[in-house]
Amino acid sequence: MNRRFAISDIHGCFKTFKNLLLRLELEKVDEVYLLGDYIDRGPDSCKVIDLILEYQALGFSFTCLRGNHEQLLLKGLDGDPYMMDVWLRNGGLDTLHSYNITVPEKIPEVHLQWIRSTRFFLELPDYWLVHAGFNMEQDPFTEDTEAMLWIRKFIPQLDKLSHKPVIHGHTPIPYSEMLSGLESLSIQGKLSIDNGCVYKSKKEAGALVALDLDARIVHRLPNEE
Repeated sequence: MNRRFAISDIHGCFKTFKNLLLRLELEKVDEVYLLGDYIDRGPDSCKVIDLILEYQALGFSFTCLRGNHEQLLLKGLDGDPYMMDVWLRNGGLDTLHSYNITVPEKIPEVHLQWIRSTRFFLELPDYWLVHAGFNMEQDPFTEDTEAMLWIRKFIPQLDKLSHKPVIHGHTPIPYSEMLSGLESLSIQGKLSIDNGCVYKSKKEAGALVALDLDARIVHRLPNEE
């Protein structure tokens, strides 16, 4: 029987990401959903993307959504100097360092193509997956891509969501809050699985998690960078 895992906000933490995947003991029938923010702030954004590409090349099922950090990079590369400046000031310099380059135009094309191929959201039979959340006031809410990348503190409208909860990242929460939110997921209608992997000094944070979507179990690995 295949298993399904959701992981979000890796932020260049390659060693932690790699070891979390190893701990899961993935098989090719399993499905992994990555909810964005692969790059910036952590030390090894380049290796994070390389690892994802390696798993995909080996035939593992990795479905990858876009985060706001990937969007900032793409907007900057597409000619928006303000977005490029925002990206550089919010971890972009760490990403450039991981590639041993000084300008984003030298990021390997295969990585840029992969980033551009990422999706904004995914609807599963029993969940919605997205980086940040949804603007439930938009009709249909699946058209507001900016909200999917940036929104915080949204209120799910379960009737619009076909009574399927939203699993997202973007907003770091303490581990205890994540566990309590998982218990009330069917009522609350949403859960952040961002435990602030890059924020090692914060209480109940500094870890990467993989949520088993079927067993509703959180696999948590503290930052190993």
